[in-house]
Amino acid sequence: MDNRNEHFKGEQSARRFEFYENESYDYIDEKIEEPTLDETQEIIRNLKRMKTPRTDNINAELLQAAGPQMTQRIQDLILNIWRSQRMPNEWNKSIICPIYKKGEKS
Repeated sequence: MDNRNEHFKGEQSARRFEFYENESYDYIDEKIEEPTLDETQEIIRNLKRMKTPRTDNINAELLQAAGPQMTQRIQDLILNIWRSQRMPNEWNKSIICPIYKKGEKS
């Protein structure tokens, strides 16, 4: 958490996240390369549009229109998570909205 907060120190829009420790995956023998900026850009480009945003209210259209500066900040966050093996606790939250078919709602 300290690395991320130091990186964004002084940023008005930055806020602190609570992190949790991921399970250890020491049994993986091969080294997996860090995600590259090109991979992040490709993933953002290929996000499905017109989908309901999650609890953060960030939708695909916003990420795709944000430009290279936002993509770089997302990449920095991804690399911080990759290297520290810790994710923000907020990323474990979701919204469940039942969609009923015709008939009884049981």
